[in-house]
Amino acid sequence: LAGFGGQSSIVVTVSIKDSNDHPPVWAAKWSRQGPVAVPNGTTVGTVLLKVDAVDLDSGENARIGYKLSSDSQVPFAVNFETGEVSLSAPLKAGDNEWSVAVWAVDAGRPLPRSTVLNLVFYRNGTKVPAKPKPVIGAEPVNKHEPVFEDFQGPVEIEEDVAIGT
Repeated sequence: LAGFGGQSSIVVTVSIKDSNDHPPVWAAKWSRQGPVAVPNGTTVGTVLLKVDAVDLDSGENARIGYKLSSDSQVPFAVNFETGEVSLSAPLKAGDNEWSVAVWAVDAGRPLPRSTVLNLVFYRNGTKVPAKPKPVIGAEPVNKHEPVFEDFQGPVEIEEDVAIGT
């Protein structure tokens, strides 16, 4: 047909796959979070607070889990799915303050993205420590241009084609 001035058309559906270009972002309330008091007599397993973050990606790239820094030697644990921070061991006598780094990690592929939140816990009845620095360690902004992989071209589209064609 093309050799005789004829035309042909085809409907093409273009799906854009999310690229996991957003790290998790802590809810605004965490930027105002002061030190957290742990009452004397708190039992192991008691939930002290629940952290939460959001991710602007979609699908699996937006699913968030929570974890403590691997080097944390603190009597606290965080539930990976819910973000609940609880007492995981009895408080040792003489220990009155704990700095805890909680990470929000997305399920993005090929590489997950993460953001850290610093919290300070202290034994109730002792000196209140300084307010922690709210959020540190957010990932740097990606400055790379997008790249189409496995593109099978060429594709020609008329400049006056109506939207939805």
